Amino acid sequence: MVITIVLSMLVGFWVSIGLGSVGLAIPPVRALFGVVLLGIVPGGLLVHLLGVRTRGAGEFSVFAVGLSLVVLSVVTVLASVILPPLGVAEPLSLIPLAAIVSALIFALSLFAWLTRDRSRELHVPIAKPLSTYAIPCLLPVLAVVGAWQMSRFGANYGMGLFVVGVALVTLLSATRLIRPQQYPVTVFLVAVSVLLHRNLTATHVVGADIQYNFFLSSVIAENHQWAPDVGGSLSSLPVVAAVPAAYSVLTGLELTTVLIVVYPIIFATVPVGLYYLARDLFGTNVALYGCLFFVFYHGTFYHTPEKQQLSQVFVVLLLLLYFHRSSHGRGEKAAAVLLAIGLVQSHYGSAYVFGLSALAASIGLFLLDRIHGGYDNGLSPLYPTGFLVGATAWYAYASSQLLETLASIPVSIVAQLATLGEDTAAGSGASYVAGQEALVQQVNLALYVLLTLLIALGLAWKTSSTLYRVWRDVTLRRDQVEFTAIALPLFLFLGTSYVLIVDLWADRVYQMVLLVLAPFAVVGFSALATAAERAPGISKEHWSAIAALLAALFVINAGLAGAAIGSASDYTFNEDAHDYSFSDDEIEAAEWIESQPDVEPVETAADAEALSEDDLAPIYTDRTSSQLFRAVTPEGHYTVEIVMLKDEWEPTFEPEETRDGYVFIRHAAIDDGDPDEVPVSSLSAAEVEVVLEDRSIAYQNDDVTIVEPATGAD
Repeated sequence: MVITIVLSMLVGFWVSIGLGSVGLAIPPVRALFGVVLLGIVPGGLLVHLLGVRTRGAGEFSVFAVGLSLVVLSVVTVLASVILPPLGVAEPLSLIPLAAIVSALIFALSLFAWLTRDRSRELHVPIAKPLSTYAIPCLLPVLAVVGAWQMSRFGANYGMGLFVVGVALVTLLSATRLIRPQQYPVTVFLVAVSVLLHRNLTATHVVGADIQYNFFLSSVIAENHQWAPDVGGSLSSLPVVAAVPAAYSVLTGLELTTVLIVVYPIIFATVPVGLYYLARDLFGTNVALYGCLFFVFYHGTFYHTPEKQQLSQVFVVLLLLLYFHRSSHGRGEKAAAVLLAIGLVQSHYGSAYVFGLSALAASIGLFLLDRIHGGYDNGLSPLYPTGFLVGATAWYAYASSQLLETLASIPVSIVAQLATLGEDTAAGSGASYVAGQEALVQQVNLALYVLLTLLIALGLAWKTSSTLYRVWRDVTLRRDQVEFTAIALPLFLFLGTSYVLIVDLWADRVYQMVLLVLAPFAVVGFSALATAAERAPGISKEHWSAIAALLAALFVINAGLAGAAIGSASDYTFNEDAHDYSFSDDEIEAAEWIESQPDVEPVETAADAEALSEDDLAPIYTDRTSSQLFRAVTPEGHYTVEIVMLKDEWEPTFEPEETRDGYVFIRHAAIDDGDPDEVPVSSLSAAEVEVVLEDRSIAYQNDDVTIVEPATGAD
């Protein structure tokens, strides 16, 4: 039955392509078939063929999505490397890529049919009555409607209703209205709604690094080929560089749509995988609230999912596969290899952080066994060592620039340590804490401090109880011990980010390690609540407190709290917000600069290195708006130099110094307040006035003013 459906979809997909070639295109049909065939089918067939044991439709779906993602990544790389020497100049164009993917799906379907096993049926636990699913199922609807109202009319009441709805579901989870059987569905609906409500409000990708990601994927889609020398270190990550291009080519969807709709849905499977992992380790309630903490952290949903978020698809599946209680067969080990490849090809930071953490954990457990002999270590150092060696080999092939960056990290750490007591590193946790001045920011900071302390308490509780049991020769749950061992170096890494920057800012470090550490916050809360129950008058029904804490965290992070007190600074509540969501007019203004005769594309990295300063057209703008040019005219790909007017190191600028280039003035960046209190990410009205004083406006629309270079400027 399933094989018949898959083959029927393949036929329908090719029919839609054929109709499009004769002018009878039906875009929704091609898009639907394409997304399902690319995003679910290959991985689902591999789950069956490799014998990956899943305990329900939820786990099956999570593995299917993750394995499909890495399969498409490997296909794009192999096609780009193998086919050009065989005469296929554009291997990632529609027909060659569609033929390869179709042949792969057909072959997997044939093997699945030949090895069909009726004993492996999916179990779908459904809580009754079905009406209890109504509220969680409303969340995606509220997210879409709220995003549409905000983007179309600038009205934020729909957004407010959505945020209240998510908070309400979080609070209801502590009651019997939402039952444990509903938790996986609830987690997915909350996650996908939270991600879509921000991405659908924007018309372009949202964030900083994702801007260059968008540019590189656009280049790959245009050239119909992935190559390791196209985009620096990002070229080594085909999951986020080449796969979106493949989706766009095969489905006919705009690249922007792939990144702001398809990829958020893929990323929304991560909390579901985390739920199944934490449920097996710590129980349903710890799993639920750990997942919600992960989702509600601002770094998880603020921006369009990029390399770090996509890498977590593979991290959570590797952990889920490893901590499965049964032994691992050859098929599951093959699945682990594929998932490891996916991790390497999605984010070098995650690959090294989690690889080194697993290595440290395995060494620690080995030493524990050697010292006391009361623990049977099952986490061999060989696995993380092999993974790290393989990752380094891939990065050496795909990006020499990345290896140079990695080699510079020890030097950077030494330099930061040398000035540790003198200055606060930009991007460190200490600098983040120092910048929280507004009331809402301070409340938010207090919530994060509390949750971090709960993580520390949970880790301390599990670590101390493990050591006590080892010394007392009491039976241990090996999965809990090994998971805690992996978490400890991650928590140490989080602690160092408070003062040191290891190529990752502190907020990104927090989001990265939260995938493992989030359940420990709930473990710590549970331990604290259990201890408090001994006092008279304390109720045993303590889950409502953690639910309220997480609901408050989301209300603040989603921007509703700021909007409620009249200081909305987020684009989901303020259409004039100065952040990393760029409007169509702002993109058109950047593209106008791209069209100027002194701005030319650079073909190769060697050509870029040969350029002198005189060959570059300076573009002056504020710190936030500078990120837009990474999507339109990134340095190294165009004859431009993007210069920030102000930053933490130079909080003021001299207008005379901008006369040799374009000045890109984003209207949302203009702050009409006290010039002495304007943040470095914005421009004061007085500064803008001075720039415009004796300069000509070359381009202007509702959102941007561009000042042309002054005549005769050097």
